[in-house]
Amino acid sequence: MNKTNQEYRTMKTIMSTYSYLRSKLSWSKTHNALEHDHQVNPPEQTALENLPKGIPLSLVLLGKTGHGKSATANSIFGEERFESQMSSTSVTKRCKMEHGVIGEREIFLVDTPGTMDTKDPDSALLEISHAITFRPEGFHAFLIVLNLMSRMTKEEKMAVTLLKNMFGEDILMKYGIILFTHGDGFFRQMENAKKKKSFTDYVSSQTGDLRKLVEECNSRCVLMNNMETDPGKVRQQVIELIKVVDTVVSNNKGMAYTNHYFEFARIRIDEEMKKYQDILSETSSELTVPKELEEAHEEPDKESENEKKEGNEEKVVGEENDRNFEKLGGHQI
Repeated sequence: MNKTNQEYRTMKTIMSTYSYLRSKLSWSKTHNALEHDHQVNPPEQTALENLPKGIPLSLVLLGKTGHGKSATANSIFGEERFESQMSSTSVTKRCKMEHGVIGEREIFLVDTPGTMDTKDPDSALLEISHAITFRPEGFHAFLIVLNLMSRMTKEEKMAVTLLKNMFGEDILMKYGIILFTHGDGFFRQMENAKKKKSFTDYVSSQTGDLRKLVEECNSRCVLMNNMETDPGKVRQQVIELIKVVDTVVSNNKGMAYTNHYFEFARIRIDEEMKKYQDILSETSSELTVPKELEEAHEEPDKESENEKKEGNEEKVVGEENDRNFEKLGGHQI
């Protein structure tokens, strides 16, 4: 093979290799770009903001089972403090209160069993009474939890009437807030609707019993989406709720709602606490040994020591008498 042919083949090989490498490099860049485009990055989470500054708040959740009371309570605290699940059976069997500082705001929150489930007024009354015993100081707002995607039931209407009978006709106007849950369903519905509506417009367009309840609560309504997974967005919902609560607090000059039922609860709790303290005092006194008993317990020991001492003295005297007796030849003195 002459030099010219060898150079030609060498150059051809180099060019082929170069073309191959260039194609590989081009493929690699394209592949990496595609991978980068399809790479699933975790969504950026919204920053957690503090709640509006203000006095410690006492709130109570009232509503029907399955409407998201406990889920809402967990959203407010930003963590699972109340057992919650989608069910027609109440998970919350008894009133439960949680307390904490959320975004630099102190909150006492009482979750109730299905206060709006039963047709029996006495059962609903009992649960509301239980709630009072948790915060006899009163509540700054009554949060009536309703499912935005369902109609008000007869039980819910009955419970609202009972609430007014128990706390006065103006209880809702002064302290009531409607907390609508299932915000995720509302947003889906609006996405598919031809005519979009804001939450405020949607509530304003309601008729019948719901519209009446909204008016009785002075149009104070808040929407919660408890399916939201971004903690920052959940916090924004809570901030909106607290802003509405603060308007109630401001309108009532910072006074929590209380009446003779709360006063009765306070008196009973004070009485029970006094009984409890008395029992503790009695138990403590029973466990403490009185001084007289201690002294009485020490006396037998002193007596036994004296007896032992006397016995030793008698023994010494007896031995001395025996020795004298032996010296005298066995004749007793």
